[in-house]
Amino acid sequence: MNFYCYYSIFNSRNQEGGKMKKIEIENLLDKFNISVDTLGYKYLIKAIEIYTKEANIKIAAIYGQVAKKYNSTACRVERAIRHSIERNEERIKQYFKVDYKITNKRFLALIVREMERR
Repeated sequence: MNFYCYYSIFNSRNQEGGKMKKIEIENLLDKFNISVDTLGYKYLIKAIEIYTKEANIKIAAIYGQVAKKYNSTACRVERAIRHSIERNEERIKQYFKVDYKITNKRFLALIVREMERR
């Protein structure tokens, strides 16, 4: 299954704008053992919220919005998210049953898809 299959997520969001409760996001991130005391965890929650609200947003714009909220830079946000994902990549791959590299954008797409299935 390639990444472009997940693009349909953006066009199939529900009429409520794809709102996800923060607690649902946290519960899903906890399944991957992403440490709650890292910046990446906090940034991921906000990035997922943004990603679900704005259908065709670019990943760089997400980093910028998260950085602005937390008084950081887009580069630091990207690195913190990437680090959180890479530290837990094998668990993420097993959960989603994929064998390709998990990038930040792919991870966000997989998370959104998982949340929409619930």
